[in-house]
Amino acid sequence: MASSAKRRTARSVGAQIPLMLGFVLFANGAIVPPVWHAPGAGSSGCPSSSGQEVVRRIRLPGKAGFPLLTNRKLWVTIQSPNPWGHGRLASIDRKAGRTRIFPLPVATSRLAYGFGSLWVSGDGKVVRVNARSGRVMSVIRGPRMFGPAIAATSDAVWVGGADIYPRGQGNTTLMHWIYKINPRRNAVVRQVHVSQTTALDFASDGKSLWVTGWEGVVKVSASGRVLFQQRFDGVGWSIARTPGAVWVTQPFSGNRRGAPQRPVRRLLRIATSAPSRVTRIPLDVPPGDVSAAAGIVWVGPFVGMNAGLTRVDVTQTPPDLTPVGDLIPTRLAAFPGGTWAAERDTHMISEIC
Repeated sequence: MASSAKRRTARSVGAQIPLMLGFVLFANGAIVPPVWHAPGAGSSGCPSSSGQEVVRRIRLPGKAGFPLLTNRKLWVTIQSPNPWGHGRLASIDRKAGRTRIFPLPVATSRLAYGFGSLWVSGDGKVVRVNARSGRVMSVIRGPRMFGPAIAATSDAVWVGGADIYPRGQGNTTLMHWIYKINPRRNAVVRQVHVSQTTALDFASDGKSLWVTGWEGVVKVSASGRVLFQQRFDGVGWSIARTPGAVWVTQPFSGNRRGAPQRPVRRLLRIATSAPSRVTRIPLDVPPGDVSAAAGIVWVGPFVGMNAGLTRVDVTQTPPDLTPVGDLIPTRLAAFPGGTWAAERDTHMISEIC
C-alpha cells in the first residue's frame, strides 16, 4: 500500500492543464474540437517527468464510453444522451490527434478489435464495423439477447448474455451464457453455459477466453471447455491479464442470489499457473474498471464513486499503489507506460503516463 507521504505528495494534475489552440476537423458532419496538451509534453505526450500525469486530453462530441487501443488508433464509444438513442464511435489517431466520428445503429456499450474490424455491443446485438472506413458491415443477433461483455480472441469474437431472466426459468440469468461468433460467417457458432460465474467482463488469451463475474473467474477454451476456475466470494467486476496472473476488481461481497451484498475494496491477483493462489490487495475505495500493460495495473473507482485512478506497480513485492490525479475515470485502456481514461461527467478522454 502506498505510504501516507506518497498520498500527500501525489500530484494534482487536473487543474494544471492549460488549453492550447489546436485544429478542428470535420468528420461525417461532426465538428471535432481541439486537443488539450500539458506543457512540455513531447510528440507522443509520454512519459511525463513523474510517469503518472495527465499529458493529453481530447474532447469528444458526447460522453466517452469504452476506450480501446489498436496500433496507432484509439477507439472510443460515445454514448447517446437519450437512453433509447443510437451511439457513435470515435477513431483518434494517437500521434496526430486527428479524430473521426462514425454513427452506429445501436446504443453503444463496449467494443473489441479483431479480424480488421471493430465489434461493438449494444441493444442486445453486436455491430461489426470496418476499422478503415467506419462502415457498418453487419448487425449480429444471437439465439438469446446479448449483454455488454465482448472480446476478440485469435479465432473468434465472444459476447456474454444479457442480465435478464427468461420466463419460466426462475432466477437463472442469461449472463451464465457466453456466445462464440465466427468472423467469417458473422454468426453465433457456439453457446457455452458457465455455471461457475457470470459474464460481466472478458479478457482474451490466444484462442482462449477469461470470464469473470459473480463468484468466480474461469478460462474457457475455443471449444468451450473450462481450462481453469477460481471461485471467490463476491463479484468480479472487471478483469485484466498479465503474464502468470489475472487481476479482478471486487466492489461487492456476497452473491447475486440474495446473500448480503456489502461494499468491499479489493483487487484480486489470481495466479494462473500451479499452484493457483489468490492475493487480496486492499484499496481505498470500491474498484471498478481495471486495465494492465507492461507491469502496471490501472484501477478506476466503482460507478458513482467520487474517487480517482490508482496505479499499481505489480513488479514490486508487495505491489506499490499510487493515487493519480484529480480526474474521475470510468473506463481504461492501458498501454506500456500509461493509460487512456474516459472521464466521468465530461466529454473528455485523457492520456495519463
